[in-house]
Amino acid sequence: MNYLRFLGVLPVLLGAGCGMLDRETPEARERRQMVAREACIHDALVSNSRATLREMERMLGATGAGTGTAVMGYTRAYAEYAGLRATQMAYVDSAINHARARGDSARYARSAVQYAPSPPESGTLEANVAGAFARDLAIVRADTTHPCSRGDR
Repeated sequence: MNYLRFLGVLPVLLGAGCGMLDRETPEARERRQMVAREACIHDALVSNSRATLREMERMLGATGAGTGTAVMGYTRAYAEYAGLRATQMAYVDSAINHARARGDSARYARSAVQYAPSPPESGTLEANVAGAFARDLAIVRADTTHPCSRGDR
């Protein structure tokens, strides 16, 4: 799901949260579960990207001197982008699944919008990172064996 499109439906999804679970429709329950799964997937991707960054720093040194400089720059940019997206999804998850009042949901939703990365300019490092993240996200979403795909989440 395109994250900008997802943020556009956030106000609709907010109706699924805020203590209304006792009269929740099956569709609303499915949306809540989808949001929790998305937050889990984003968290997994940021964890993997940070582990990759630590491993690259161990192998190449913190600066990635020489030919490793570009690799380290890309790896850092990916980890930063993944962190922004994971934070954004954590706020969405909080708005939908954990807020106790509509005011809390609205506040979390505003925070989620603030963490949305700006669309990158084509051909830039940021665009490459965003594209790689989108591909990785699609791969994890399609993996029915991934821990985030468990039905008991």
